[in-house]
Amino acid sequence: MKKYLILTILFSTVFTITGCSNAQEIPKKNEVVEEQKISLSDDIIIQKYRTLMNDIDIHNPKSKEKLKNILLDVKKIQAQNEREKIEMNIYLSLDMYQEAYELNKKQLNERPTQAKLFKHCELMQILKYPQNDLRSCQSKVAEGIRNELKTIPKDDPAYPYAKWGYLLAMYKSGHGEYKEQMEKFINSTTDETMKFQFQGSYEMAIESNN
Repeated sequence: MKKYLILTILFSTVFTITGCSNAQEIPKKNEVVEEQKISLSDDIIIQKYRTLMNDIDIHNPKSKEKLKNILLDVKKIQAQNEREKIEMNIYLSLDMYQEAYELNKKQLNERPTQAKLFKHCELMQILKYPQNDLRSCQSKVAEGIRNELKTIPKDDPAYPYAKWGYLLAMYKSGHGEYKEQMEKFINSTTDETMKFQFQGSYEMAIESNN
């Protein structure tokens, strides 16, 4: 779970600051995207979940049981985006990776984004999917980030994150030659926060590749 969260934070940064302009993520001109309103009954459940999350220690077995029990209420939320966001958080908190994978797969089919695709790859790795499937998934992530890099000026704060995301995805897609490129990129990074993030994700990628 810890490894997954670190990678999620890193790639959430990549996809957020680059804007994810991939055409797949932009609604069609004739597609009406409506923001779902939160009903009173939905809001009661959402607030109940938030209160629980603030009060529990997720490492405590009793707390985990409470979180699992609230899933029954969460599934009654009518607003799809809110319901699925909370469901995903609960699944990941409880290490329910198969359920998280199935939900993510559904979301990808309905409205694909680079962030969802990245999550898909990481869940596949946790669930120990065949290496060929993992590499194919990471190749798609790399392709999406490569397209973003073409639109980002090198002096843009987003560029180093996107560049690192591309190098990492290429390595994880089976291109071992990118290991040296990642090491050089880390050594050339002067921002200590970035360097720490890159180093951490590099070590995890190397470990999972062994």
